[in-house]
Amino acid sequence: MKTVAFWHCFGPYGKETRAEILDRKREEIARNKWTLWSFSHRPDTTLVLWLSQIKSIGAKRVFVLCSASKNAKNRVNGKKELLNARKYRNPLEQKWNSIPAEIKVPHFFGSGSSTGSAYKVKDILLPPADAATDGGFKWLEPELPTWRPRPAVKFQWLSVKHKDGKWKKHKKPSQLREYLVKEGKGVTLQSIHAILELQYPYVVQICKMKP
Repeated sequence: MKTVAFWHCFGPYGKETRAEILDRKREEIARNKWTLWSFSHRPDTTLVLWLSQIKSIGAKRVFVLCSASKNAKNRVNGKKELLNARKYRNPLEQKWNSIPAEIKVPHFFGSGSSTGSAYKVKDILLPPADAATDGGFKWLEPELPTWRPRPAVKFQWLSVKHKDGKWKKHKKPSQLREYLVKEGKGVTLQSIHAILELQYPYVVQICKMKP
């Protein structure tokens, strides 16, 4: 199975813990069939590049690997205002759509900014208890009845500094940003706390008001 995923630095956000965020998003998926999970704004060119790479790889399923780092810091403290996003759009389109009332997307838009980015999530998967020390994709393969431990998986990450993107095999990227990753000879994948499964178009833009 050709597998591709996004690496996402996952920690408490605002007044919510990791567990509270996961519980709320599960409830939103149960009510709406999908939800939005925000991250720092990336330009359309980056989102479109990610989509192009996913298509070229031929991935049938796309995931988000949420980090299990104990050092993940809450970027939003009590002095910063979280606002709920109201609109979202496919990065390949210009039309903004209203976010369903069942979905809440609290996001710190930053000073002078009205936009952010988000994953379109259709399911939340939690790995077996011992998978966090392995971080591999194998347990997700439907043909495997049970997950089996194996050596830590290696991965490559996509650098977006190049116009058409470049897969890197050395030097881990900053763990504070989102990256597209795929299995292959490269660096060791860090442990994961949870895995999200995405629905096309996988990544979208969000805004706090209609532009």
